[in-house]
Order: sequence, then structure tokens, then C-alpha cells
Amino acid sequence: MGKRTVTILCSGFGLGLYIPGLLIDRRLREKGVYTEIEVFENLISQDKRDNIQKSRKAYHSNFAVALMSARMPMDIRQSIDNELADAMMKSWAKENRRILYYCLGTGCT
Repeated sequence: MGKRTVTILCSGFGLGLYIPGLLIDRRLREKGVYTEIEVFENLISQDKRDNIQKSRKAYHSNFAVALMSARMPMDIRQSIDNELADAMMKSWAKENRRILYYCLGTGCT
């Protein structure tokens, strides 16, 4: 049996939201644990990713828009590309992955 992989699922939606995941990744690698980082946005359909890019441009040009957006709750479930998500889950099942940390926002679980 090969080495187990610890998967760290991070978000890149906001500036710095991926930092806790990168810190966990570095610490685990220092301890000899094989890790892989996945970015949540890679599971979002292309049209929704294009909208995210447009939003980022708006946030960078107008801080008030960024602040308003940060206060608006969003349900991103409709943005997920189910085929991409299913393929990733099948790949993980084939590799017998059991350990996943997710870092979406300020905390990790």
C-alpha cells in the first residue's frame, strides 16, 4: 500500500482565504506527510468562474462594492460543476483517501 495523502481543500474566493490551508500543508510536509492542495474554485462551472473574475475586478476598483459583497450571504451550491466534483470524488475513492481538511474562510476543519 502506498503513502496516504492528506487532501487540503482551500478557497481562493477572497484574498488570503487559502493561507491557513497553505500553512497546514507546509507543517504536514515538514513532518513527512504527503499532502495535496485542491482549490474549491476549480470545481465551479466555467461561466460562474468568469463571473467571479468580473466581481474581483469590481472589488479591486471599488472598495465599497467589496465590503458590500462580503456582507452578502451566498449559496454556491448551484455553481458547482457536478461532473468535475464527481470525477474528483471518484479519483479520491480510487486512491482510498480518507483525510481531508477544508479551509473555506477563516477556519479549517
